[in-house]
Amino acid sequence: MNAHETKRIAVISDVHGNLPPLKVKEDSYGTKAAFQHYGLTSRADNLSRFAPLVGDPDDRDLDRLFCDIDADVVFYGHDHCPSDVHGRAHYINPGALGCSSNCYGRMNIAEFRSDGTYSIDAAKVAYDRQAVLQALQSRKVPEGDFIARAFFAKDSAGCG
Repeated sequence: MNAHETKRIAVISDVHGNLPPLKVKEDSYGTKAAFQHYGLTSRADNLSRFAPLVGDPDDRDLDRLFCDIDADVVFYGHDHCPSDVHGRAHYINPGALGCSSNCYGRMNIAEFRSDGTYSIDAAKVAYDRQAVLQALQSRKVPEGDFIARAFFAKDSAGCG
C-alpha cells in the first residue's frame, strides 16, 4: 500500500427523527471512525434512545455522550449545529444538510490516508429556499408546516 492511497467520505446529517438510533463504524487505514446520530442511552428493555440534548457541548460533554464508542473520530448530529471538538476522540457535527435559515446545506468531507492520517474539511452548498418550501407543500411532507416554521424562518438574512 503506498502513502498516496486515500478514502473520502462525505458526511451529512441524516433525516432527523426518521432513522432509528444506530451506530456505524468504519476503519479506514487504521483510523477508526464512528457515525451516529447522537449519544444513546440504554433502557431496561434493551432498546436505545437518544440521550438528552446538550446545548453547545464541550469535550467533556461529548466524551460522556459517546463514552461507549471506540473511535478516533465521531461524526454526529441531532441539533443541526456544526461543531468540531477534540476530546477523547475528535467529534464532528456537520450541522444541518438542508434545514437551515441561511440557504446553505452543510457537510464535511473526511479524507482518510493510508499513512494513518486524516483531514476533515467543511463544505456547503447553496440551495433555493423557495423551491424547498414549495416542495414541502406539494409533496405533503409530514410535519411540513412545522419544518418550514422551525428551520426556514422568513426573516433569515441572505435568502432570496
